[in-house]
This record gives sequence, C-alpha cells and structure tokens, in this order.
Amino acid sequence: MSTPEGYATPTVTPSGVEGYRYVYQYKDHLDNVRLSYTKNAAGSLEIIEENNYYPFGLQHKGYNNTVSSLRNSTAQLLGFGGKEEQNELGLNWIDITARNYDPALGRWMNLDPLAEQMRRHSPYNFAFDNPIFFIDPDGNMPCPNGDCSNTGNGGHLSPMRSMQIAAARKVKNIYNGVKALFNRSTKQNVAAVFNSFETPVKVATAVTDGNLSEAGNIVNESIESNIAQISAEEGLNRSNAVGVMAAGVAIDVGAAIATDGLISSVTKGAGLVDDAVSIGPKTKAAASVADKPVITAPYKRPSNATTPSMRKYVNEVGKESGCVKCGNKADKYFAGHKKALVEEYYETGTIDKTKMRSNNAIQPECTTCSSQEGAVMSRYSKQKKKEHGFN
Repeated sequence: MSTPEGYATPTVTPSGVEGYRYVYQYKDHLDNVRLSYTKNAAGSLEIIEENNYYPFGLQHKGYNNTVSSLRNSTAQLLGFGGKEEQNELGLNWIDITARNYDPALGRWMNLDPLAEQMRRHSPYNFAFDNPIFFIDPDGNMPCPNGDCSNTGNGGHLSPMRSMQIAAARKVKNIYNGVKALFNRSTKQNVAAVFNSFETPVKVATAVTDGNLSEAGNIVNESIESNIAQISAEEGLNRSNAVGVMAAGVAIDVGAAIATDGLISSVTKGAGLVDDAVSIGPKTKAAASVADKPVITAPYKRPSNATTPSMRKYVNEVGKESGCVKCGNKADKYFAGHKKALVEEYYETGTIDKTKMRSNNAIQPECTTCSSQEGAVMSRYSKQKKKEHGFN
C-alpha cells in the first residue's frame, strides 16, 4: 500500500502474515525516491535501499548497493520522478504517465502528445535536452525551472515573494545585458537599442495618428507577452505572474526615485500606470470587433518556416555575436524569428511567408534560450486557442 511518505508492506512468517511494517521514503525536490528505510525486528533503523540519479534519470551504479531483505520488490520499483520502473524484458524503461521513457538514452519511446506545439524539438526529446532547467513529470510537455506545481491553479504568492522574484529577474537581465553588450559587435548593439524602442515607437505613432484603439492593443499585447514570459520562465500561474510584473514596475519606479528625484519619478510612474492600466485594458475593451482579425482556425506552423540557408546564416552570425538573448557562445544556434510566427498569426490573422523566410526576420538563439522561448510561445498558443474556442 503506497502513500506519499512511503508504503506499508506485510510482515510474512511461516505461519502467515503477522502484520505490516511501514517503509519511509526520502524524496528530493524532483520527487525522486532517494532513500527507503524502516525499523527492523530489533527496533533499529535499517536502510532498505539508496538511489542516486544522473540528470536524465539513469541510476548510479558501483556504490550504495545495499538492498535489504525487508524491501518490497513491487513498491521499490518507484524511483526516478516517483514513477514506476518497468523491468519487463530487460528494457528498464520508466512508465511516466503519458509515455515510456528510457533513461539510458535520455529519450522517450513514444511521440509527445503535444509535439505539435514544439516543432523545433524532436518529439522524443526529454526536457528539451536540458534536464537541469526543465522537467517533464507526466510526458506531456516540459516545465521550466524544475517546477510545474504553480503553472495552473497554484497558491498565491506573497508580495514579498513576488518582489524577490522580480528583483532576481532584474539582476539576471542586467547581467545578461552587460554580457551580451561585450559579446556583440557595435553594429549589433546599435540594432538591439533600436529594437528596444520598437513598441514605444509603435504606440507613439498610433497616438499621433489618433488611433487610440490601436495604441491600446499594442500596449496590452506587450503586457500580455511579458506576463506569459514570466509565467513560463518562473513556472507561475497568470495571477502570480501579474504580481511579479507589478513588483518589477515598483522596482523600476523605486530606482527612478533614487536616481531622478521624487517629482520626476512620480510623473514616470504615472505614465507607466496610464499605459498599463488606463490605455491598455480600457481601449481594448472599447475596441470594435472590426479592429481585430477574424481567426477561423488554430495556428499551425508553416512548412519550411526556416530553410537550410537561414539556419546556416544564423550559425555564421552566432559565431561572431553569440546568442542574441543571453550573449553566450554555442556550438549550434537555432533560427528564431524576431517576431514569433504564432504571435503574428493571432495578431494579424495571417503569416507573411516571404518575410518569414528572410534572413532579416531571424536571429541566432542558443539551445536554452530557444527552449525557453518555445515554452513561452506554447503557453501563448494554448491561451489563444482557448480565447478563440479551439480547445
């Protein structure tokens, strides 16, 4: 009989079952069963089995080989991720809910049920080939930062915890920005600066033209994109992601007060609030249906979204500049579209395939950053499907 803390196993003697002994199991943060122990007949603690795992789930061999006679062979099959090891036919696979997994290969033996949403990756890969950053507890889709518990209806984060997460993200972004600054060429740094002004320029242009509805939509889409990114990267539900974003705005305003003075900073803060609260949600609610494209089918990634020549191009650029997101150098780069195709589709109702296959539309991204973006866009796609009633 299994429980979250271990299992009860019968005590068998020649005369039959005389009772039950409880076996306690120590599990790590990924739910791997690392240690099983119980009290023996003498009343002393006895280690039944100890397990240690490589990141992809293969068990360490050659030490900690003690296996007690008190073990229950069926219950002890639960190991990596708390899932059942399948020792039939000597395959040594692991039954992880939706699929069978081979830890010796670091590959699934079945297609990912959600492979359609992760086309840049093999449908047999485990945790985007990065089990340090991602986990896949049920075989359906990897989760970032090793925590899938708060991506749905998890508990509410306290204001202090939201502030801590926001501060950590600020520090990480500053570090990656400085690192990228020194790894990129002057031309690429100038291009990055211009890209950072893309959204404000679009908003200013729309306001100047008197199109407040369009300006509101642009601001709202930017906010939603930031919320989706925080949600995916931190493993949070939408409510908590909004709290972290708000904490980040508070940090920005506080930093402005410290550097620019109170009056100037209040003006800037009011501008942020106007953009994020007044313009965005209100104008979005007031915008007419005619302002939005009619979406009649869910997004489907076009065939040959990137060509061999495009992939060759980003690897050549990447050798000089590194990943555009983190600045790290890598042996291989992915051709990431500057404007994600799924976003373009749901924002405009179509995809410009000529532009899509242009070198000007892509940028070099390392494996980790590409995987993170893929997770963000996957959540965005699911959200849009739900909004349009395609689920």
